[in-house]
Amino acid sequence: MKLIAFLLSLPLSTRLLLVAIILKSLVNSGLFILLMLAGTHLGASWWVTAIALATLIPGVLFAPALGWLVDRVDVKTAWIAALLVSGICVIGIALAPSPFIMVALVAIEALFSIVFGTAVFKLLPQAEGMDRDRANSFYVGIRLVIGISAPPLAALVSTIGTDFGFFLFGTLYIVSAII
Repeated sequence: MKLIAFLLSLPLSTRLLLVAIILKSLVNSGLFILLMLAGTHLGASWWVTAIALATLIPGVLFAPALGWLVDRVDVKTAWIAALLVSGICVIGIALAPSPFIMVALVAIEALFSIVFGTAVFKLLPQAEGMDRDRANSFYVGIRLVIGISAPPLAALVSTIGTDFGFFLFGTLYIVSAII
């Protein structure tokens, strides 16, 4: 109850920021599951390894440089660009004619997820009604809750079809950018 009262006490702009963070986090957590499920339809034995590497290697190689870059540009522009590019990449996964292009789009989306995460840690503490401790607690807490709830939701979405799931998830990224 205290959490709900606190969230309702926040200004609309801060609540919209929190909604965008929740949507992005939900989609990001569900995307990996959806990719694994899509791999079963492709029949590519290397798929799981390729997706794991495409999501991990860009972060290891480029996170420091991307963090440095986000620290030097307008953070709202970086936030919006990260969400829009991620949305386009995820929709592109549904349209990609080959698994290799799908893996490349996953790697690009992983890079822009780093930009998003860096922007969150800059924007959220600056939001009206938030401070660094509350912002960090909220972000870590919501990632934990979503980490548990997103996989079954992604599996449920995949029952309609993985391409539908990619279109839905990409659209939710773009909606998060608009918010």
